[in-house]
Amino acid sequence: MSKRIEFCIGCFMLFALIGCTPPIQTSFTLTFDSQGGSAVASQTIVSGKAATEPTAPAKSGYTFGGWYKEAACTNAWTFASDTVTADVTLYAKWVYTTTALAGTWTGSLTSTTSAADNIVLPFIIALGGDGKVTTAWHFGGDIETHNSTFTPTTTGFSFSITDTFSAGPTTDTGTLTVAATINGDTASGNYLVDYTSVANDEG
Repeated sequence: MSKRIEFCIGCFMLFALIGCTPPIQTSFTLTFDSQGGSAVASQTIVSGKAATEPTAPAKSGYTFGGWYKEAACTNAWTFASDTVTADVTLYAKWVYTTTALAGTWTGSLTSTTSAADNIVLPFIIALGGDGKVTTAWHFGGDIETHNSTFTPTTTGFSFSITDTFSAGPTTDTGTLTVAATINGDTASGNYLVDYTSVANDEG
């Protein structure tokens, strides 16, 4: 075989090898999952570069809480420092607005401490549009809590009030902390009563 033919065969094999090699990906798609909010357009980002933070989406009854790396919204995405090195989906975090939570909620709460003998507490809680807990019914009595405020969360609301409580054999001044999750027209969750003066009474 002549050197000319060998050279031609070598060139053919080289070109064939190059043609079979997949191109190196230099850009990736950043997708935004608004989780029920208004749509946000995806972005094409050069590998290793930071993305541009888009205009915040909107969702009725909620406040936008930022973009996160997972649907459970545990780890926030930082647009100033996080870079895109693969196809990524970011998820919107939503927190109830005070106005959306305003109204009367009924349901039940379960104690988070064995000291209360795991009492299940039925309740009626009225939340105001001004962020106040106006009344809270529990342990068989009404408690006026006009100076207490509630905190909207991603799933419902939480608050703490200090008053006189009766749980099982104990009646004393304490702080009731409630964390409730909304499910339709009702709410459920956990409560904890911290009796701040029990130690003094026993001493």
